[in-house]
Amino acid sequence: FGEHAVHQKMMHKKVLPSWVYQKWDYMGEVYDAHAVRHHGVWYRDFDYESNPVGRTENIELRLEETLWLLVLMSPIIALLFAALPVAAVVFVAMMFIHSRLWNILHTEMHMPENKFFAKWAIFRWLACHHYMHHRATNKNFNIVFPLADYLMGTKKEPGIKDLRELMRLGYILVSTPCIRR
Repeated sequence: FGEHAVHQKMMHKKVLPSWVYQKWDYMGEVYDAHAVRHHGVWYRDFDYESNPVGRTENIELRLEETLWLLVLMSPIIALLFAALPVAAVVFVAMMFIHSRLWNILHTEMHMPENKFFAKWAIFRWLACHHYMHHRATNKNFNIVFPLADYLMGTKKEPGIKDLRELMRLGYILVSTPCIRR
């Protein structure tokens, strides 16, 4: 749910008061880099961007972004630490693990190098889910664990045109013969 909220509310919308964006340019840059450039300028083709400037921009979550999230969530983490110290430590560790998984998966989706996991069914399912986010940017916010999209009503199913493209990309496999003898 954290991935869903951050992706939807901070990377696709400017929900904080305007003074936050004026005081910390960085907060507006997160939105601009993702919503404006990653979705609006770069990666019109899901798995290829010809412009070298846009090829790697906003593909990975930087350590700086994870640390900013940690700062923003520090009141919640402090409360959690007061009640259950072990849970607070696990929460912080999971933030770093999640950002690393996001980087690995998102990079392989947009700049495929046929990593060892690229043919796994779970990766192909996640890639299909993320592909639909690029078709409808107000849907399918989760990359690592899409359960929140199902529960929050933001899941977008592919249409016929999308299914054809997902087959071309190799995310949907057609292994059944059409004609039987």
